[in-house]
Amino acid sequence: MEIRLQFFAVLKDHFKNEALLELEKDSRITDLQFKLSRMQPSAEKILSRSMFVMNDSVISPDSKLFHGDFILVLPPVSGG
Repeated sequence: MEIRLQFFAVLKDHFKNEALLELEKDSRITDLQFKLSRMQPSAEKILSRSMFVMNDSVISPDSKLFHGDFILVLPPVSGG
């Protein structure tokens, strides 16, 4: 299945702003994190703490993905 991703902040140093990615049917966010980490090992630590958003809601690591999903990948933020 194919999903669409959009990366933000520091993750854009590791990935293009937007990407299409092929995943196995019945994949979950944890599978997506694993595949992205394999594609860009330097982003693994950031991805492990990132939030994944779909339909204006943060989704859990065990959330199931479906063909055509559009996922926002938000790294941890800090401020002051």
